[in-house]
Amino acid sequence: MEKRERAVCGTLCLCLAVAVMSAVALVYLTVIIYLPSQREMSSGINEIPVMCTTTERKAIKDDILACKWSSCSEWCLSKGGGACTHLYVSVRNNGSNVEFEECTDIVHKTCPSLDRFNLQKKNCKKDHQCTQLDRTFRCEGGKCWNITDVYSCSWTEKGPELNCEKKRNCVDLEGMYDCHAGRCGKIEDWKCERRCADIESPGKNVIIMSGDEIVLGNCRRAVSTNTGETLWDSNDAPDTTLLASCTILGGNGTDYFRAQDCINGSLLQSQILGKEPTNLTTLQDVFHKLGHENKLDPTAVRFPYEDDILIFNQSRLMINLEGCVNTLQEECTKFYEIHGNDGRNHSAPSRYPCYYAPADPTYVVARYNLQHTRWLFLIFFIVPASLLILSCGVLFTCSRILNVDNSGHMNLDCCNPGTHSELSSSHLQFKSFEKDADHL
Repeated sequence: MEKRERAVCGTLCLCLAVAVMSAVALVYLTVIIYLPSQREMSSGINEIPVMCTTTERKAIKDDILACKWSSCSEWCLSKGGGACTHLYVSVRNNGSNVEFEECTDIVHKTCPSLDRFNLQKKNCKKDHQCTQLDRTFRCEGGKCWNITDVYSCSWTEKGPELNCEKKRNCVDLEGMYDCHAGRCGKIEDWKCERRCADIESPGKNVIIMSGDEIVLGNCRRAVSTNTGETLWDSNDAPDTTLLASCTILGGNGTDYFRAQDCINGSLLQSQILGKEPTNLTTLQDVFHKLGHENKLDPTAVRFPYEDDILIFNQSRLMINLEGCVNTLQEECTKFYEIHGNDGRNHSAPSRYPCYYAPADPTYVVARYNLQHTRWLFLIFFIVPASLLILSCGVLFTCSRILNVDNSGHMNLDCCNPGTHSELSSSHLQFKSFEKDADHL
């Protein structure tokens, strides 16, 4: 085989492979790119983000019907199994972005919390893991974790003690237990409070809560970082304390600090919190019981109350319109770490930007970028479609101009125009000789 023929064979094989792979890619991308992109572009979701607060988290097992949707699943082609997680959220407009100015005695307080996704659990189904349990533990399915450092619990009734040195006694622990040297008794009618004391509220006229963080100070005013308008002035309401809840704290200085998405602004009389440092439970109780009656701005313009800017009371949260990802990089694990805290056990619920469709209150999505979706659709369509057209065009062209002679060599009609006529002439002469032989 000549060098030119080898080049032609290689080109044909390459074009055939590209054509097959491009066709397969177009079919596969129809499921994971084209159809999801089309649904996203026609969903009517607003491109301006609002704020969502997780209100409920449900872990579902062995229920195929309930798991027809999921907040986040790895690999879209395999979603819809018997186990999934549902997140429900409340949806509201954005709060105020503010800077507190001319502040003195700024105090930052961080309350201890349980990281439910990175807990050091004791597995009582394994040898020697639960033989030394001590203090208060929360157990689920025989796996227990210590909550003593975060919660102060009291109870009225305690069941018989189980000796966890014998593994069979503790493999199915479920509920709250008070343990001492591996002997655990189940507690009933229990009540737990967050351990976060010594919050220096006396002498402070601003208390801002953000998750497990609290910032206190004695400030002159609060100014909107968007418009420069004064949202609160201490001289307008002396002997009062401004309480508010903000999503993000940042940009702190020696005499100022900034906060984003601040809501539930309340003005309370300073003596309500007392003259002694308070604790988180007391602060939250005062906020929830008296805050709504003492709104800073009933018109919901400055530090608006959540009820006044509510869009949907309860909607399903999904990572995107499909409720799944295809990267196989444990994106769902990170998603649930950020969005999965529903505020139970006096913990702070997760708050984050989200996107909603005004005409459909049943769901919201955490990720939505219409420009990126269009770009992704065009790239993943143009590249394989162009390769398919190009490779098929080359194969079709070769089928029209490429011939193989009787000796097995390839000839291009466009490069050797006389070959075909010579072959035809020889063929006619051969037929003539056959006729003469028959005649004789």
